Formats: sequence, structure tokens, C-alpha cells
Amino acid sequence: MKPDSNNKIKRSMVLLVVLVLVLTGLTLALSQNQTPPKLLYLSIEKSAYEIGEKVTLIITADPLDAYELSINSENNLYKYSGELQNNIDFYPKEPGEHTVELISKASQEIADSLSFMVAQTKETSKPSTSNIIITDKQEYVKGETVTVVVNVPDSENYKLYYEYKEFIHRYMEDITHIKFVPIDLGTHYLVLKDKNNNEIERYEFKVIGEEDIEQTKNLKEKVKDIIEELGTIEELREIEELKETNKSVSIKDSTGRIKDAILSFFDKPNMQVTTVSTLTTFDIPRFVESVEISPTDNTIEKIEIKGLRGGNINLGLEKVHPLKNSIRGKIPVKSYAIDPTGMNFTNATVTQTATGTELWKCKEYNFETQTCYGTWEKVMTIIPGQNYTFILTPEDPLFTETRTDVTCSCQDTDTNPPREMGRASCNVSCPVTIDVPAGAQTGYLINMSYGVSISITGGGVNDVTSASHRGRFDRDQTYGNGNEATVGSSTSQGSITTTWINNSLHTSGSASFTELTCDNWADNCTWYVYLSSTVAFDPPGASQKTLTTNISLINMSYTWNYTEPGNLSITLNWPDGDYINYNNITFNYTPVSTVNLTNCTLYTNRTGSFINESTDSSPDNNQSNYFNLSFGSDGNYKWNVLCYDSDNNSVWAPNNYTFTIDTADPTVNLEKPEDGNYTDKSIVTFYYNVSDTNNIKNCSLIIDGAIDQTDTSVTRDTSQNFAASLDNGEHAWAVWCYDLANNLGKSENRTINVSAPRMIWKDRWYETGTANYSGTTADISLANQTDGVQNQAYYSIPGSSTITLVSAFSPYIGGDGAYIGSGSTVTFRAAFAAAQNNGYVTWYLYSQHANGSQTQICSFGDNSSGGSQVAVITEETCITSSDHKLLGTDRLELKIYVYNSHPTQNRAVTHLFDHVNSYVNIENFISLGHLEANLIAPGVDLNISQNQTYNHTCNITCVGGTCLNVSVWAQYNSTSPSSISWTNISSTGNLVLNGSETNPHNIGNINQTSTNTTFIIKGDQPSTNYVRCYAESKYSSASSTDYKKIMVIDTEPPEINILTPSDNNYTKNSTIIFYFNVSDPSDIKNCQFILNGTVNDTKNSSEITNNAVNNFTISGFTTGIYNWTVNCTDVWNNTGRATPQRTLYVDQAYPWINLNYPGQWDVVAYETVNFNWTANDNYNNINLTCDLYVNGALNQSGIQSPEGVPTNWTVTNFPIGNHTWYVNCSDQAGNWNWSVTRNFTIVDTSQQSD
Repeated sequence: MKPDSNNKIKRSMVLLVVLVLVLTGLTLALSQNQTPPKLLYLSIEKSAYEIGEKVTLIITADPLDAYELSINSENNLYKYSGELQNNIDFYPKEPGEHTVELISKASQEIADSLSFMVAQTKETSKPSTSNIIITDKQEYVKGETVTVVVNVPDSENYKLYYEYKEFIHRYMEDITHIKFVPIDLGTHYLVLKDKNNNEIERYEFKVIGEEDIEQTKNLKEKVKDIIEELGTIEELREIEELKETNKSVSIKDSTGRIKDAILSFFDKPNMQVTTVSTLTTFDIPRFVESVEISPTDNTIEKIEIKGLRGGNINLGLEKVHPLKNSIRGKIPVKSYAIDPTGMNFTNATVTQTATGTELWKCKEYNFETQTCYGTWEKVMTIIPGQNYTFILTPEDPLFTETRTDVTCSCQDTDTNPPREMGRASCNVSCPVTIDVPAGAQTGYLINMSYGVSISITGGGVNDVTSASHRGRFDRDQTYGNGNEATVGSSTSQGSITTTWINNSLHTSGSASFTELTCDNWADNCTWYVYLSSTVAFDPPGASQKTLTTNISLINMSYTWNYTEPGNLSITLNWPDGDYINYNNITFNYTPVSTVNLTNCTLYTNRTGSFINESTDSSPDNNQSNYFNLSFGSDGNYKWNVLCYDSDNNSVWAPNNYTFTIDTADPTVNLEKPEDGNYTDKSIVTFYYNVSDTNNIKNCSLIIDGAIDQTDTSVTRDTSQNFAASLDNGEHAWAVWCYDLANNLGKSENRTINVSAPRMIWKDRWYETGTANYSGTTADISLANQTDGVQNQAYYSIPGSSTITLVSAFSPYIGGDGAYIGSGSTVTFRAAFAAAQNNGYVTWYLYSQHANGSQTQICSFGDNSSGGSQVAVITEETCITSSDHKLLGTDRLELKIYVYNSHPTQNRAVTHLFDHVNSYVNIENFISLGHLEANLIAPGVDLNISQNQTYNHTCNITCVGGTCLNVSVWAQYNSTSPSSISWTNISSTGNLVLNGSETNPHNIGNINQTSTNTTFIIKGDQPSTNYVRCYAESKYSSASSTDYKKIMVIDTEPPEINILTPSDNNYTKNSTIIFYFNVSDPSDIKNCQFILNGTVNDTKNSSEITNNAVNNFTISGFTTGIYNWTVNCTDVWNNTGRATPQRTLYVDQAYPWINLNYPGQWDVVAYETVNFNWTANDNYNNINLTCDLYVNGALNQSGIQSPEGVPTNWTVTNFPIGNHTWYVNCSDQAGNWNWSVTRNFTIVDTSQQSD
């Protein structure tokens, strides 16, 4: 090695030795270190408190708004987010030391701090042996006062000692709260003992001198110099713990409230160093290069800040209500502000999840006032639901996401009759959802703006005689009911783009848009944009012209005024518009105050007037509080809460809340069919009506005791109906209804008998009807044949317009429904009286459901020129893209549209139906049948041996149609034939497949036929089993209702375990219950109780449960020794016996006791007495349990006395005088007896002479 290398190592070693010595001194100094004195800005009334006790913090700093306050405990960090007051009350919620820090906002340095102790509330239970003694801190400067809290109940039962070196002092007064000044420097102890001088806890604290503070400071500087000289910081990172950390993290909103966030720190290699929360106390690690901040309130997803230069992280971040700073012509959906000006960094990237479609920013933004003073600049286009990122710059910007996807428009076209005026008119209502500002107590829309486009096109444009266009904002979709406001209007007779504005929307009343008229406050409100356009035109002479008017919403904007909570606010939680079916109501509300709450009072209109119902004089601040009140009758009620705080502020919740008490069940009346009715239709319509004082939540049709379907849109006191597809046979039916308060009303039960032929539908469905149509849609039917009489539909179609020519429905499919497979060809064919070059046909085929909804099966055309040109016979096809299952209550629906491609002139078409060329043909339209499964072999119950086989034959039938892709399983269970849990027979189990047998058997499609399939099954394990057949098709399943019992013969006896009484048990009872467990693969035939080798009792199979605990109750026992066991026999006459048998001792005789010493009136010359007695019992070699009584009081219990053997027990400290003694003893069977009572005398022999 080179000499200079040796010198460098030696030099480093010397420095390291010095460092170790310095660190040793520093460690000793730190153990006695005390923070240097500061200016005293903080003080409290005392140094120790109980949980929940008010702690008043007194702050004398000036000005107060230059500081912020935090309170740290072991598990929590509390930060005061409001304006500081000179007195602030705090209510601790956990025991232990709490540290209060007053921090300068400008420098983020601690201006003053103090600590206090919090103890558990005193209780009457025995104290825990940990944390009983608590001091306000564990290190004191000489001369400081120590505050001690001793957390014990019944303090008079404990003693507290103070120990310092050789000095010991006991505190004679109340030990629960003590203050004293320690004697001198060093280690001191507080020792807690009980009244028997048992030490409960020893607590240690230290006292140091003021000179240690400067010494510690100098040692730290030496450590710093040595570390820097070594130049090996990366190798000595653990020393960093000795260095003071003054870096801070501050993430706040514009009001100064601390925001919770998760911070992940990374070093230069981009390796994660640590992850912490802003609501926990921590030091920023050294050597970090970047930080990732993820707010827990999802203001943004995260911010990645790289190239940190400077220790502190000061970030402004908050959600801003999107309506606070509007963007003209845009609908804001989310706004957030980021203020990074308090940080020094290279670059930062923001990641956010999009809600809107565009991102805008305002650079000239005041973070504290939440006001945009500059212009808005578009940042990017975004996609709702997807993440986007952007580079953050320190210009203090506001970001807002907007949307432009509120579409609202309507259009109408008209052609004037010859020599008459024409009129095109349309209107539309479109829902708009407006977000409510977070935390808003009240709010209202004050202005509304619509940007609209109005176009008037067609041959009649030059002949317009009048036009009117208008827009309204509406609470519902009904005009004229007084809850709408006009936004603007126009009489333009040509195409225009304009903006309508209403700057004075009502702030209250029936036409207002406030929290009172919003159903979903405080999340969002849904109201409606209403647009209307009407144009009249009058072409000259006998000419006919066509005109179209269209009105469209381009953009909208609005201003939302709202009230945020003040220093005292109340939120009503529940009930809030609820319907309740009971009378005792628990009202839930949350009061929030920056000072103490004085009281809160509940008001209701229960009596007819709004009156004071109850007052809570100690409500919990910022927590749910409750009032309970009983109401005597059903009705609609309102309530509110009035609260006062310690500053004499008072406030109501912003609005009264309402609720309805409804304890009455709805009344449900069945209308038809009548009870016991017969029908030959598989689709049955059930009619009913329901009445109630309030609206109905839902009604359900009950078929054979189960819900068949439920309707959630029910009108009271009006005939309602359900349509259901029923199998042939008798069915019970009823209707059950719930009202909004969840009261259930049930109708009577009725029966209906269904005997309907199943329809096998064909592929081809003809258009059929009995009337001709002109100028209107032909509402006709679809059927598998025409009615033989041709009809027609005539329509004169305006230019550039589409009309609905045909709307045709099939009958209900019925039965089990129908199936149209994916890839099926659907052929549309239509006959016309003549070709029409400007006519284009579009077809749509749907399945129409019982609830009125529909599913598209296939289509051709686009309602425009993309359709098929009208020919005498017009035909097109489409291919289904997925499988379609039609229910029995579904119908086919065919829609035919025709488009006139001429821009201005009408064109007429005449469509022929009940014509052989007007139909829709659905390739492989399959009527689904009803699947049935039956077990036909074995025909009787079987007993088979292990490895013996039997034939398991299933009959599968499809009734009234086709059953697709049928598979059949052989199944068994070992519980009961009524079990709902069945097992497919496989290669393992009680019954198994024989050889290469498989399960299931795949049968394929079955069309109105029956087929058998046989499984070969083998007995494997001794058991009792029930077997059946189970079948599944593509859309249905069936199981056999008949079953057979298959017993696999058992050659092994039952297994019996006797449980209690235990072996060699003693008892004095004459009636004893003997418990045992029996298990056998087969059924149990009987069990016998064997007593002393003889059958004493027998239980048959109905009294025994296999694989469970059973018992015999035997009476008539007398004193004696008994041997017992249990025999059980299974159905195969295999008998098992529990071994070994057990012995039972019945002892009904009392023990007797002979007192040996001292005898009656013996004189004892000692203060120690050796009591001696002999306990006897009718059983030898047992221990009796005895209690010694002296002078009538229990002296010692539980003394073990061997039967017939003298027992000795020594008692000391007897006083001079006369005494008595006796013994009571119990044997192992629980028989008790007492001895006689003896007298003896203690004398003092020291007074007697020789």
C-alpha cells in the first residue's frame, strides 16, 4: 500500500476515535439537555389534565395573525386552522404528554412551546400496572416544578414515595395530583405501593443543570466539524439523527387550513426514501431530490416536484368552486388552485383525472381571495375519466375544467296545403346538472345565459310571415306551473346566432333555483333548459313549399351565489325529506363552532306551531348530536336546530328539514282475473290498484309464493297491471306493495288455472292489419300468415324528411320464449304500389319487452339515403351480431321508415301489406320448449355392495318447442331427498362413475321429443344416498321430482365415543345424563346404554342422530361403583361398542371429621397453634377439601385432607385468651359436613416463675 494512503487512513482513524469520544459526551449531554429559554408567549392553568377536561391555552404573542398553533400527542397532530384568539380551549382525547407549539408564519420557527400531561379519567376499577404515574416531562432543569398525575381509583388504598439517593419521603395527602421541586441534580424515583406495601410501579425522571445546555450546543458543533472533515457523509448517515432538523412541510388552502396529503420522498437515483402523511410529525429526510405529493381529498391526483432547492415545502393547494370564476360560453365542472411560490424547485408535473373536456388556466389569480383578475387561456383538450398531466409554473395559477357537451335542440318541418299557410314548430326540454359548491349552506342561481343558433331553411324561407323563439330555465319539464324563468326570446325571421341572458333570476319563491328547489343538495342540482321555435309562412297562390326550423343550444353559463359556514354553523343530517314508519324519531345534527358551544335546541311543528322541544346544554362540537322525540300521529313535519356559542353567537341551520311519518300499510285490491279463473293463454295480465296516504315505492307480482316481477313506477288509486308468462297448471297469485316509508301492503291470494297450447312460431312474419292508412303511421301486426285481405299505407313525404311508415307488433311469444342465434340472416321485404326514386326504405327489427323497453335485433338503412331505394318489391338483408333470447312476455316489433331525398318537394309512397311480399323473415327462429327431466331407473330403492353397479336412466323431454344444447347429469346427496344441495356423481364420493363412464351426457338439441340416457354407477363408500336426474339447456334447467334411495352396504360397525361423565368421576346425583357421539356411513338402527354389563336403556333410530352428540338420561342411582358404556347398531346389524368402559362413583354419604388437636378447653402456651384433624369418607384413597374456621371466621380454605389421614395446619399470632375452631370438609362428589366446635385457651408462659 502507498505511504500517503497509510497516512490518510491513520488520520481518518484518529478523527473517528475523536468522533466516538465526542459522541459519547454528546449522548450524556443530550440525556440532560433542556431547550434554552424563549420569550414566553404560551401558558396554561396547570400541568396535568384528564381526558376530556378543558385545557385553556393563553397566548400573549402580538400580533396573533403572525402565528399558527399546533398540538402534538403521541398519536395525533392537531393544527388550529382558524384565526388565533388570546384564549383557545382544547379537549384532549388520549393520555400522555401533549406539546403545544406557537409557530411564526413568516419564518416557520417555533416562537414558544410548552407541554402538559393527560391522564385517563379516574375510575373505580383496579389500576393498570403501566402508565399509572405520569409527569409533565421526564427531564427538568434544577429548580423547575414537577407535576405528577397518579392514575389510581380509591387513592386511599395506595401510598406514594419520593426517593432520591438515600432520601425517602411518603406523601400523606391526596396523591392523585402533586407538584414539588426536586432536591438536586440526578435521577429521581416515584414509587407507588398498595396498602400491603406491594410495589405497583417505580417511575424515573431526571434533573439537569442549565450549564448542560451550552455544553450540548458546543458538542454538536464539534460533531459537525468532524463529519465535514471526514468527507464520508454517505457512510455515516446514521449520525444525521444527532443534527437538528428545521425543515418543515406546509400544505394549506387559502384560509390557512392544513391539508392532509401523502408525501413520498426520492433521492437522486430516484429511489424512494420514505413515505409520510402531513398529519403526522416527521423530519424531512436529507439527500432528497424530489417529492411526490398526493392530497387525500383528491384536489388533484398528485404533484411531482423535482430538483428541490431549499429545505422547506410550502405549497398552497385547494379546490375552488367552478362557478366562482366563470368562463364565458363554457360550463365549468371542476376548478383547483395551486400556489408553488413558497418553494424553490426545478420543475413540477401535475397529474389529474379529467371530469371535463377542456382545461383552462388563469395566470393572474389571487390565491387568498380565490379571484381570477386576468384572462383565461386554454391549456389542452382532455377526455373525461382519463388522466392528464401538465408542467406547473410558479405563476400562481387557477385551473378549471369545462365541458361543452350539453346538447339541446329541436327541429320541425312543414309543407303548406295549397292556398293555405304552413307552420313549423318545435320545443324541447333538456336536463342540466349543476354542481353545488362544497360546504355551501345556502345558494341560488342569479343569472343564466344561453347561446343559441336558430336556422330557418327550405323553399318557404322567403315567405315567412312571423317567427318566435324563446328559451326558459325550468325546475321541471312542465311549462306554465310557475317554476320557470324566461332567459330570452327572439322574433327573427331568418337564421341567426344570438345570446339570451337573464341577469336577475329570482332568489326565492316558486320560480327560484335554490337549495330549497334542489332534490340532491348538497351534491348537485338537476334543472332543465327549455327551447322553443315557431315559424309561419304563406307561399303565394296555390304553390306548396316546405320549411324547416331548428333551434340549438350552443353554450350556456350561469352564476351561483352561495353562503359558506361562519364561525358557528349547523348542519342538519337526518331526517331529510325521509318517509318513516315509526313514531319515535332520533334527530341527527352537527354544530361547528370556533369557540365553545353553549347549548342547542330542537324545534319542530309537532303541535302545529314551531316550538322548542328539547335543549342540550353540552353538545359536542363538530360531531353528530342527537335529539329523541316521539310523535303521536302520522303526518308531514318540519324541524330545525338553534345553537348558541360562548361568544353569544346564535344560528339556525340554513333551512328547515322535512320528514313524513307514515305507519299505515298500503291497501292493495285485486281487480282481475277473478279468483279460480281459467285461461287458455300462456300470457296472463293481472290487474290491481293500490291506495295509500303517500306515494308507492314499488309493487311486485307474487306467483306461487315468489316474486315474479316488480314495478317501480306505480300510480296510486289507478288500475295497474302486470303481464306474466305462466306454465300450464294452477297458480296462486297476489300483489304486494311498499310505500315510501317501507310499509308493506298485501292483497288477498287468488288462483288461476292455465291450459294454453304452446305456439311453434315460423321464421316468416307477415305485416297484417284490417285498415288502410293515409298520412299516418300504419299501426299493424306481425303474424305467421296474412289475413287474406290486402291493405295499404299511403304517405306524402315532405322534402328532406323521414316518416315512420309502419309500426308492427307480433303477439306475445309465450311459453319459454324464442331464440335468434348470432349470425342469423334477417330478410326484410316490402311491396309498394309503384317505385319511388326519391324514396329510401329503412327497416328496424326489435324485441319489445313487457316494461316497454326494446332491444334491437337487426336493421338495414339509416333513415336517410343510406336506405334501400323504393321499388315495387324492395328487399334487403342484415346479419344478427349476437344471440337474442326473447322472453315469453316479449313481442317482435318491426319499424319501417321512408326518407324523401328531394330537397323541397313532397314524394308519395303506397305500401301494400297483407301481401305475400311484405314480411320479415328470421332465419332459424326457434320457439323454445319446456325442459323436463325424470328418473326412470332404478324403479325401486336399491341396496348394493361396494363396487356393485346399477343403471341410472334419465328421461329428458322438451315440450312445445326446442331445447338447445341439452346436457344431463346423474346426481346424489347423502342428506335427504328435499336437500337443495346435490352433487354430480364423479370419480370420487359415495357413488362413483363406473369405468369410462362420463357425467354429464350431452344430448344436443331436443325438438318436441323425449329421449333416454343411461349412466352406469358404482357403489364406493358405505352410505345412504338419494339419486335424481338433472338437465340443462342453453336457457333453462330441470330436475326430476322423483328420486330413489341407494344404500351402499356397510360391513363396519358404528364408531362410538363416550363424552361425559369422565372416567372415575364422582357424583352425588341420583339422575345422570350420559353423553356420547355415534357416527356411521349408514343409518343407525339403535343404541343401548350398558350399565354394569347389562342393557339399561335403548333408543331406536328416530331418537338417535347420526354424526352428532346424543345422550341417555338414567335415574335411580344410589351410592356405589358403576361401570358404563354404549353399544350402537347400524341398519346392516353391525354393532359397535365404546371402549374402554368408564367407571362412575356415586357417593351420597356425607364425610365426617374428627378434631384431634387442640382438644376441648386445651390450654396452649404458644401464640402458634398446630391444628390437627382427620377427615373420613365412605370411599378410600381420596382427598377431601377442607376449610378451617377460627373464632367463627374462615381462616384458610381449600386444604387437601387425605381420607383417614390426620391433617396438620399451622396458624400464628394468636392473642392471649379463649378461642374456638372447627372444620368443614367436602368429598369429591360434593357432599359437605361440619365438625364439632372446640374451645381452647392461649396463655402467656413468660409471666410464670420456675
